Amino acid sequence: MSSLLVPDLRCIWKGLVPSNLTFLEVEKCKRLTHVFTDSMIASLLQLQVLEISNCEELEQIIAKDNDDENDQILSESDLQSSCFPNLCRIEIRRCNKLRSLFPVAMASGLKKLQILIVRESTQLLGVFGQGDHASPVNVEKEMLLPHLKKLEVYGCPKLATESATTSNDSMSAQSEVLLI
Repeated sequence: MSSLLVPDLRCIWKGLVPSNLTFLEVEKCKRLTHVFTDSMIASLLQLQVLEISNCEELEQIIAKDNDDENDQILSESDLQSSCFPNLCRIEIRRCNKLRSLFPVAMASGLKKLQILIVRESTQLLGVFGQGDHASPVNVEKEMLLPHLKKLEVYGCPKLATESATTSNDSMSAQSEVLLI
């Protein structure tokens, strides 16, 4: 999906979402503020690859369904840990208003995630967080990404890069970061 097709795109879907969607690339959608709403992510069980780039107004990947601008940040109780159960690759590039990729509540649901690449997103504070309160993941909550093979960060000066592993050496959501 590119701005060449729909230059003023603010919302990707209204209503039904294709449940068999396995790959989504969103590029140059300069007015897009979010990619998904909390109600549509339950339909995206087959999504394996998510790539988002050059979306200047993107503030969050998942927003609440309601239209109240003051209540757009999701709470942990809004999401189940089974969101995106087949997602194995996430790549985010040049989304400078994005402060976190996903709400903390989703961390335990990304069990198949193998590749996480974040490049040139200057306001990104953490991979998991809550909007302006994005922060490194609390390991005590057991937010593990057991199959994470590659975590690459470039040009994200505000991103917390602490690392932690569990006793069985699987990577936590605060996995070691390759800083380039």
